[in-house]
Amino acid sequence: MTELGELLKKTREEKGLSLHDIQESTKIQSRYLEAIERGDFDALPGQFYARAFIRRYAEVLGIKTEEILTQFSNEIPSPVTPIEVEESSPILQKNNAKKEMFVPSGKWISRVLIAVSVVVVLSVIWLVVSNYQSNKNAAPIPDQQNSGVNKTNPDSGFVPPPKQTEPEKPAETPGGTPVAGTEGTLTPINQDAGKSIWTYELTGASKVVVTVTAKTGEKWVNITTPKGFNEQITLKQGESKTWEIADSNEVSFYMHNATTVEVKINGQTIDTTKSPTGSSQHFKVTRKNS
Repeated sequence: MTELGELLKKTREEKGLSLHDIQESTKIQSRYLEAIERGDFDALPGQFYARAFIRRYAEVLGIKTEEILTQFSNEIPSPVTPIEVEESSPILQKNNAKKEMFVPSGKWISRVLIAVSVVVVLSVIWLVVSNYQSNKNAAPIPDQQNSGVNKTNPDSGFVPPPKQTEPEKPAETPGGTPVAGTEGTLTPINQDAGKSIWTYELTGASKVVVTVTAKTGEKWVNITTPKGFNEQITLKQGESKTWEIADSNEVSFYMHNATTVEVKINGQTIDTTKSPTGSSQHFKVTRKNS
């Protein structure tokens, strides 16, 4: 056990906190917290995130983070160059499994949509051409005065012309007008620079939709709800992830160095340029029923 690990463990025990208590506060899995106390940074999902995890752990214990990061800098892996997460990482395996599961389904849906579109286009063309030919070949209505046919006499051979019917219009495709309230209105409650927690209020929406895009480097993201949802992923540069949460009115998500991440809540972009550089940022969204 390293001196840093001893300090964190001793402070935690003095406060009467268990690893499970720290996990609930930091949203970092207890096995990673235990590895930090042992000084086993190789057990983390990536050594690039060692400083972020230690910072979050220290903040919960009330320890000044900058002092311990400086004091124990020789024990903590350098954050200069992000280290790639090993292929055996549970987080990466989870992402790969999702990709393998959904990619074939996506291709199948795309092919079905293309086929349906072709059928619709061909049907419209056929209706237009049929209507044109029908109007072109329709016989003119005989003049009752000049034709010499007695309209009232069934034996005169007069046959009334067929009625001209307009072709059926294709059914309109829904989605032209957005349903009111699907995006909602997002109001910042606390978005001050230097604050570790930014809070927002969402009204007029049936669900909370969070989209995170890593603009530079790899980014660790942790999203949770009070109803037990908890997912941690690592996004590579240029990758995006979207969560749609309808069963909870409160959503929290955390990320390291949010200034290099694009965050959208229900389609509305959050200005992350004021978030602290080199530390974790906590975002909290509360959905209100209007």
